Amino acid sequence: STREAVEDLRRRGFVVWALETTSSAVHLGDVDPPRPLALVLGHETQGVSVEVLKACDLHVAIPMRGMKNSLNVAVAGAIAVFD
Repeated sequence: STREAVEDLRRRGFVVWALETTSSAVHLGDVDPPRPLALVLGHETQGVSVEVLKACDLHVAIPMRGMKNSLNVAVAGAIAVFD
């Protein structure tokens, strides 16, 4: 399962971030990514499951303007790894 994969990555020394808009999410540009880092990206309409969100170290969101509150998962992933 995804939760088990997240837990395995954490045991291996990875910090795991969920790229998801939640009430506890911080803006992606406001944090420095640690290394090694693993990103969890969710389903385009359902997002990351609550179970997986609980297993992640941090929730990060991409700040956006306007009425939309989500991006295509490929676009979101590209923005997150561009640095």
